[in-house]
Amino acid sequence: MSAKILILSGASGAGKSTLARHLLSQARTSWVHLEADRSAPEIVNPPGAAAFDQSDYLDALLNSLLVWPHSGYNSIIDGILPYPEDDLFRRCAATLRAHNARFVNVYAPPETVKHRIEKRGWGDPGWSLRQLEDINTTEPPDYSVDTSTALDANTGVKSLLAWMNERSPDA
Repeated sequence: MSAKILILSGASGAGKSTLARHLLSQARTSWVHLEADRSAPEIVNPPGAAAFDQSDYLDALLNSLLVWPHSGYNSIIDGILPYPEDDLFRRCAATLRAHNARFVNVYAPPETVKHRIEKRGWGDPGWSLRQLEDINTTEPPDYSVDTSTALDANTGVKSLLAWMNERSPDA
């Protein structure tokens, strides 16, 4: 597989989707943006029915998203890592690392994240602020991007774009 995989990880409201759109607008190579939240199916467990196993569900979601890079598409995967960071998180990260994925720690100051969640009109600012404190603490990032600064001048974004635009060694 010669396609590149970029994992955007960060709290809700940190700017993952905004960063993905910016990267896509600046890339000189072809990429697809896969939002894990929008790719996840709605699960319904009627009373008395066996509940879906969270581990099996994550495996299915992860495998469905990996179809794109396995088919040759450079892929930005937005928000796939489970929260909180636990065994499931580590297993998901290890699976992605086995596919040579690069990880981006996407962050913004707490007041920025809170403002973004409130402006959206959905989501829980308190939940996002808790995520901001302890997300991305166990998986070392390949890149870090503070989305509260201008993305055009951001050093992390420039490094990401340089990697995104380099030719794959097996291409």
